[in-house]
Amino acid sequence: MFERNSLRLTLKGKKFYYQAEELQSQEVADRNRYVILFPSLKKVRDFDKTSRNAHMTVRNYFGSYHQVVRISFEFHRSSLKNPNDENLYSGLLTVQEVDRKS
Repeated sequence: MFERNSLRLTLKGKKFYYQAEELQSQEVADRNRYVILFPSLKKVRDFDKTSRNAHMTVRNYFGSYHQVVRISFEFHRSSLKNPNDENLYSGLLTVQEVDRKS
């Protein structure tokens, strides 16, 4: 099951927003995994670089934001294509809530 979330990264006063789909997985109780689609490899690399140092929050279904920290990020070229017949890239972001301990 997927749950729609908004991922917000803040770095040096700039805010970046991403649409993230949460994967419902119970591998580790305090960690969440999100799938993000990117229009180009450059956007993937920009996200990867920014998410390492940015303040990161996730907006949940009820509209409140929760601070999270990046645990891991991996990506690959998707089989999906945009209207210009260019490949999209999908990323898998694993985060941990700040107030919770593993």
